[in-house]
Formats: sequence, C-alpha cells, structure tokens
Amino acid sequence: MSQKTKDIASIEAVSDFLADFAISLLGSGTQTSRVLRNVDRLAESFGYKAETIILPRTIIMTLSSSADVSLYRTVVRKVSPMPLNFTLLSKLRILTWQVRRTKMPFEECKRRYEEILSMPALSGWPLVFIVSLGNAAFCQLFGGFYSIPVVFIGTFFGFLAKNFLLSRRVNTLLTFMLSAFVSSFITGIMVEILKFKTDIALSTSVLFLIPGVPLINSVIDLIEGHVLAGISRLINAVSMIIALALGLGATILLLDINYHLEFSRNAVASGIFYAASLDAVFAAIAGIGFGAVFNPPKAALAAAAILAALGHSFRFMLMNAYSLDITLATLLAAFLVGIGAFVFGRVSKSPAEICAFPALLPMIPGLMAYRAFLSVLKFLHAQDMDAAAKILPDLFSYGFTAVFVIFAIVIGASFAVFLDTLSVRMSINTKP
Repeated sequence: MSQKTKDIASIEAVSDFLADFAISLLGSGTQTSRVLRNVDRLAESFGYKAETIILPRTIIMTLSSSADVSLYRTVVRKVSPMPLNFTLLSKLRILTWQVRRTKMPFEECKRRYEEILSMPALSGWPLVFIVSLGNAAFCQLFGGFYSIPVVFIGTFFGFLAKNFLLSRRVNTLLTFMLSAFVSSFITGIMVEILKFKTDIALSTSVLFLIPGVPLINSVIDLIEGHVLAGISRLINAVSMIIALALGLGATILLLDINYHLEFSRNAVASGIFYAASLDAVFAAIAGIGFGAVFNPPKAALAAAAILAALGHSFRFMLMNAYSLDITLATLLAAFLVGIGAFVFGRVSKSPAEICAFPALLPMIPGLMAYRAFLSVLKFLHAQDMDAAAKILPDLFSYGFTAVFVIFAIVIGASFAVFLDTLSVRMSINTKP
C-alpha cells in the first residue's frame, strides 16, 4: 500500500471518529463552543485541522492534513437525540487533554472513547426515586412542607411516564405534555382530597421536566456567536416549556382548580438562621434530584448539592434578612454558585457546568411561573374587559419576575462556563 493510500485511509478513520466524538459531546449536554474546542484539540493532536459547522440536526466537518493541504475529507453526520450525560461530558473532555499531553496514538484514543461510551448510567428505580425526592423537596422551598408526599408520588408516576414514552420513541413535545399531565393530575387529585396548598403542589409537580440545560446552553451559544445553534436550542427549550404548560393546563381545567394568585413572603417565625439552614437542606436534596437526571460524576453530584445549599440559602438570607428583591438576590446567589462551580472544575479538571447547572436549577421560580400561567387562564376566562384589566397586573408581575429570575440563573451558569473557558485559554497562552 502506497503512502498516499495510507494517508487517505488514516484521514477517513480520523474524520469519522471526530464526527462521532462531536456528536457525543453535543448530546451529553454541553454548549457549541466546547464541542468545537475539544474537536480541534483532538484534530491537532493527530496532525490535522478541523473546520466544523454545527447545525440544529447536522454536523458538517472538513478535516485537512496539516502537512499536506491537498489531503482533506468532508464528513456529514446526522445528530440524533441523546440523554444528557455529564459523566460522559467530563470524561470526553479529560480524554482530549490526555491525548494532547501524552501524544496518545489514535487507536488508543479510539479504544478509550469506546470504553467511555460503554459506561453504564444511573437508571431504573434508583433514578426514579432520587428525581422524585429531589422534585418533592421544592415544596419546602416554596413554603408547602405538607405537600412533599403527594408531589413525590406525582413526580414518581410522571417520570415513569416520561421514560416509557421516550423508550417508545414518542415525539418529545408530546412526551413532555403527557408526562406533565400525568404528574400534575395525580398530584392535583391528592391535594384536592387532602386540601393542601394547590398552587404549591401543582407548580412543583412538573418542575422535573424544566429543560434547564438546553435553556442555559442556548443563551451561552448566542452570547458566543453561535447564533443558529443557540436559536435552535432556545426554540426547542421554549417548545418543551409550552408542552409542559399545556399538560399542566389540562389538569387545571379538568379538575376545575380554583385560581389562587396571592403571593406572600415565607414567614420566618422560627429564626432566620434556622430557616436558612432548613432551606439549604432541601435545596441540596433538590440539587441532587436535578443532577441525577444528567448522570454526573459522584463528586460533581456532591459538589452540586453543596453549591445548591449555599446558593439557595444565600438567596434566602438576602431576601429575608436584607429585603432584596428576588431577581437581584438570585443574580448574586447565581454568581456565588458560578464561582464555586469554577473552583470545583479547576480542582477536578471537569467542566464547570456539570455541577453549576444542577446547583442553580433549585432557584427556578416555579411558583411564580405557575401563577403567571394561572393569570393567563383567568384572563382568557374573564367575562368582560374590566375583569380582564384587573388581571393584567398579576400577569405582568408574576410573568416578568419569573422571566428575570430565570435570566439571572442563566447569567450565573454562563459566568461559571466563561470563567472555565477563560482559565483554560490563559493556561494555554502562558505555556512556552
């Protein structure tokens, strides 16, 4: 076999591998820029240069030889939906650095890649239980301790429904809508019978379906200039939220649940520090519940729980002890979580987002979003213009507050990712 033939065979193998590697990274739950950086790192290690275009459902990659520009190959791959997997993300990122620093041969790199892909993820009943417990912990964060058991049961069956529908390849949006309906309907029946706080229980029962990772990654993509990928992810995340709202709305209409739009700050009768400590415990449980869905490394899951406790209790203190509004308090708490996630990422050599995202999600303003949604329903059912006009202040108040709180969470997550990216670039530039 001539050298030219060997080179062609080599570039075919490397280009196919890098395309699959990019798809695995993208599906694991990271932003577009991290995919590009890791693919470029591998390509350079093997003596090639990669030019990659990431579209919503397609990856186009042109690989060219650094020694011979006439030797190149273009690969087009379809991106199939994959479950989020932060362990996969972390190990693939570490693998790219190992290849670069140790000059690992291509065949050895490919073998390790296949070993990483074959690693089992947390699934089955343990995952269902952890997610249900984490979602139920939101009840205490929203001030409805006695709703925890019913939300646990509703989440349990809703999560089972989601896994069943996804395993049958049912449309993702339909899956989210039906899962939200199952979870909220079961919860709604029980709270109506037991006369618990309906708004807290129902708003909490569907939060396990919130597409937090796609939403955060979409904003990061837009900020970093990957507009097409960012808009695609944002539309996908918003579509999931709409599907979730439709499933919840079906429950509200079928059970004829009354509209409760009052909002008051949680009472802190037992002492601010005790209340903040209790808030930290339940935030940590919620962080573990959210994190388990993403299959993070055990150390990252523990870090996410600690950061969730610190961030949420810090926000609680700012709101109750210093009377800060929820948006500013969330922003400051999100920065605290972002810094903590960055430090963990540097120590563990893992992406900062694998513990930042789960730690920030317990700050989701589920109760406000729920009340904004109720305001919409009440507005649509108003008998006249005067009645509709009285509802508008609630709609804008709850709606805008929920949006700005979510935006503050996204800023905190982006802050952790940007710190991580900046530190990597600085370390590379300072090396001789």
